[in-house]
Amino acid sequence: MTEHINTIIPDHSRIIKQMVIIADAHSKPFLRTNQSMIKMKGTLKLYKGEIDTAYYSLEAEAKSGAAQDINGAEEIVEYVRGVVLKVAERPFSDNDDSFKNGLDSFHSVQIHTEIKPLSTTFIKGSELSHNIAYAQPTICYLSTYLISHSKNNHASLNNEPQ
Repeated sequence: MTEHINTIIPDHSRIIKQMVIIADAHSKPFLRTNQSMIKMKGTLKLYKGEIDTAYYSLEAEAKSGAAQDINGAEEIVEYVRGVVLKVAERPFSDNDDSFKNGLDSFHSVQIHTEIKPLSTTFIKGSELSHNIAYAQPTICYLSTYLISHSKNNHASLNNEPQ
């Protein structure tokens, strides 16, 4: 159903299926002002548990992928290529800018979610930045970034960003 909805709404409004939360208005109604407007801050606080659960669910789904089987630089490149091309749903080369080829913030969230398991199983240091796909906009740049931050410090790839 979300796939159909995403075809008829503006790109900036697309939704991720795993992030849809169905609220029971009778047992936990949205907080409202006297003018019947939703009190955003209070309602978000009220639903914090459900929202956190949705994010954990999204991350857990990504963790069940192939990230655990990665042992080297070439496998990182293959994994990143697979993620980006799956999200893009169209082919382009490793050196093509993903966002100049039609990807947007919706896709960026999907890419981040899919590669996040690498940060705990393979990449040393801190959490992956939420804007990692924007900061490293090609398959080559993103792969090289991940390789350069790997626990094993694998050799860099050809076409490394300057």
